[in-house]
Amino acid sequence: MMRIHSRPLCGVLLVAAALAGCAPASPATGPYGIVDTIHVGGGGHWDYLSYDPAGHRLYASHNGHVEVVDARTGTHVGSIAVRGFSHATAVDREHNRGFITVGTSSFAPGAEAHEVAVFDLETLQVVRHIDMPSDPDGIAYEPISKRIVAFTGDSHSAVVIDPARERIVKTVDLHATPGSAVFDGRGHLFVSLENPADVLELDSSSFALVRRLHVPGCRKPVGVAVSAATDHLFVACRNRSLAVMNLRDGTLVASVPIARHNDAAAFDPVTRTLFVSTLDGTLSIVRDEGNDRFRLVQNLTTFPGSRTLALDPVTHRVYMSYAKLAPLPLGAMRYPDPIGGTFALLVVAEARR
Repeated sequence: MMRIHSRPLCGVLLVAAALAGCAPASPATGPYGIVDTIHVGGGGHWDYLSYDPAGHRLYASHNGHVEVVDARTGTHVGSIAVRGFSHATAVDREHNRGFITVGTSSFAPGAEAHEVAVFDLETLQVVRHIDMPSDPDGIAYEPISKRIVAFTGDSHSAVVIDPARERIVKTVDLHATPGSAVFDGRGHLFVSLENPADVLELDSSSFALVRRLHVPGCRKPVGVAVSAATDHLFVACRNRSLAVMNLRDGTLVASVPIARHNDAAAFDPVTRTLFVSTLDGTLSIVRDEGNDRFRLVQNLTTFPGSRTLALDPVTHRVYMSYAKLAPLPLGAMRYPDPIGGTFALLVVAEARR
């Protein structure tokens, strides 16, 4: 999610999806399924998908736009045009503002910007551009400090924005490429680093380093999620492993097999379920069974490329971006192009919900 490189990947060579090395860990069946598809349309690649529970809106990166969808009705309510490739969106409802990281992508050459685009939540019009260090990517709203935090890949930084003044107030050097980030709602920010396999814990008010957590046996951690109630940190590693860390003492308490090449993770505290989306078209679903026991419930087959997700914590539905991908010419070693007009959001839920 922070960046998918254009080098050949097992999950990327989708025309050869039957490659044995790409097979996800079992079980392949379980209680979850794709219950709906929200058609959006348009062309081009995508990145993050964000959900605003208060506004019941999904914000989907889609090339030079962010597509806005009403999750209650499944309708596409508008698009926000930006000056480069849109990566991620964060919302601050107190100031009626949204913030979009705008950068570059090897998938979408051409126009580029290194900025955060600020837009009005009601009109969906961009009202300000905040210059950023190179390669802005992920972004989130931190509710305790009431700050927007954006992450950059090439410049290895966390950039803190005051949403009231719409300006940068602090830049934190992470010294490595961030993979993903999550707040615990108790004043801590956890940022995975792709190399080395560590997670930084930062104070979400001062953004000072609290500690560095090494993740044993993890190669290239990307997706992260947290269970504040049980003090567990979930770190999805690209060597097909989910590491579960005890936040009280920083130890590894469980390792669960997941599908290949994860890109996003989200934890539902009510159902005690973790969702990990992967580039190869698999949603790995892991259940917390208590007493430091975690079980892979299901590897749900979605669609190749559906690597990003957002969770609605009230309906417990998971949304995933995807588009149909064009077949690659024989011998081609690149990421497939989306077929125009097929961009949509998958809706995943338990059958009984």
